[in-house]
Amino acid sequence: MPMRELLRSRRLSLPQGPAPGPPAHAVRACLLHDGMRVLLPLVLLTGVVLGPAWPVFADGKSETRTLRAATDGWPIHITYFPAKTDEKESEAPDAGVVILLHGKGGDRLVWERKYGTAPHSLAGFLQQKLGLAVVSVDLRKHGESKKDGAGEADTLIHNTDYQQMWQGDLEAVKQFLMQEHQAKKLNINKLAIVAADDMAPIAARFAVADWNKPPYDDAPATSLDERTPRGQDVRALVFLSPSNTAGNINLMASIKQLRDPRAGIAMLVLVGQKDTVHSGTARTIERVMKAADREGARSEFKTFPNVKFSGTDLLGKSSINAENEIVKFLDKHIVKLNSPWRDRRSRLNRN
Repeated sequence: MPMRELLRSRRLSLPQGPAPGPPAHAVRACLLHDGMRVLLPLVLLTGVVLGPAWPVFADGKSETRTLRAATDGWPIHITYFPAKTDEKESEAPDAGVVILLHGKGGDRLVWERKYGTAPHSLAGFLQQKLGLAVVSVDLRKHGESKKDGAGEADTLIHNTDYQQMWQGDLEAVKQFLMQEHQAKKLNINKLAIVAADDMAPIAARFAVADWNKPPYDDAPATSLDERTPRGQDVRALVFLSPSNTAGNINLMASIKQLRDPRAGIAMLVLVGQKDTVHSGTARTIERVMKAADREGARSEFKTFPNVKFSGTDLLGKSSINAENEIVKFLDKHIVKLNSPWRDRRSRLNRN
């Protein structure tokens, strides 16, 4: 059953508006059974204005890992930036988490690169200044996520690969993050995905699937809101020059489900004015989202005048400041989101 029909079929009347919004578990019953050159000035919502140079600190702790796609075991390489904690704390149960997805033909290093004289990559900045956990991902057949000994034909991206990206690759990332959640290293219910061009449809399709996961059957049918959710964790999406399709995956089919205000999913779209390939898709997303978010409380759209750059090429341009838009948006819709940590194991499996 489509997500929109599931929303209509439930009796819960849920609040609308931006973060802080209702915790995702509060809406699950009505949803589912189915280098940056020096970018100045950068004004954070904390009120800090960065002057002629960034603060002098390098990216914090990070580690590389190889996950296995949940569907077929394909090796998925990630870099994990754990949420920042102070010296006295080893846990960060309130920390949000961001998944960073490269664009067509790209790799995760674009998020880890320091442009110009900046001591930070975007991934490191989100970790160090916003306190977020961050995962940059090489989706299958990109970057390091290629099978050993694969021939040229095995590196071509097919329609089935795009399907596997959201079904297997991102699900493996989600499972890894759920383990970190249970260890109180982050709060999985404050999850955002940043995706460029062809990976925007992948991110959106994964978000729909995540919201369509049924909760555990660990509470009476008369108390659906007390059941432990398996999903409903994607709370914000950021698209850089979104493509309309990736293989057979259509972005707008997902947007029409994700726009429902009762889900409360926030969305930011960035595009160059002279990007003739992606600007039309960006305008369509804006029109569809505004039909459900007339006040613009949870959807934002930024067109950079006279800019033809697209996707991750929007990064590292001081005249554009795309990073600033991303930071402000995530601070508002993820960092400040009111969704307390909760045990995500089924009650039937808890001691």
